Amino acid sequence: MERDTTTGKSTEPEQPDLITASDLQQLPPPVATWLERSGVVGTPHVHRVWLSQQSEMRLSPEKERWSSASSEQVFDADDPAFTWQVKMGPFSIIKGKDVFENGKGKMNIRLFGLIPVVNEAGPKIDEGSIQRFLGEIAWFPQAALKPYISWEQVDAHTAKAVIESHGTRGEGTFFFNSEGDFIRFSALRFKGNEADAERKEWVITAHAHASFSGTRMPSELEATWKLEEGDWTWLKMEIKAVRYNTLKREYTRVSAH
Repeated sequence: MERDTTTGKSTEPEQPDLITASDLQQLPPPVATWLERSGVVGTPHVHRVWLSQQSEMRLSPEKERWSSASSEQVFDADDPAFTWQVKMGPFSIIKGKDVFENGKGKMNIRLFGLIPVVNEAGPKIDEGSIQRFLGEIAWFPQAALKPYISWEQVDAHTAKAVIESHGTRGEGTFFFNSEGDFIRFSALRFKGNEADAERKEWVITAHAHASFSGTRMPSELEATWKLEEGDWTWLKMEIKAVRYNTLKREYTRVSAH
């Protein structure tokens, strides 16, 4: 028990708002099983998330070479938003930043941190950014309970999600294995920001799982565009650290299979 030095009265420390098993009853069974498998029951609701990531990227379907990249990402889980900052190539020759907030997305890539290579915004970027946010709740499954996401069961291991924020809407499908682990997310996203850009299937696939800060999640993933000329896997990512409700760079990682 603590004492308020201004009033002299004893005060009880504020208790965290914990997720309960009854909270999961509002979710379709495959989503509820996912949250149970992730270990979120009995843990606080998530408001802010910080991640550290190590990646390999292939910047076009024609290129065979993969470039190493390191990135950090911060999410606001209450009012859907993220900031993703990446450094890629020798001496961090390429620096990129993706931002999504207030329903708006923006992509910026610079050579040597100075020369603009990509600087994109607009409704197609907005939609793609909110779909990215949706797929990436795989790293903070507690967000499945947030009111801006609605769920519809497809079958015993699949559920469709619709997300809306500040007038921007996106949707995607989550796939789980028989144990309840997230294994794949699929969405039709605009590939590009040109006037004639079309939606193509964009898939996140999980290849390994681990526990970070007490939550089981995908730790090794890849992202693929499904194109007429063939699949283009452009990203292979490993999660190195995750922290909830603080940006302090402390974390716990426990291998899982």
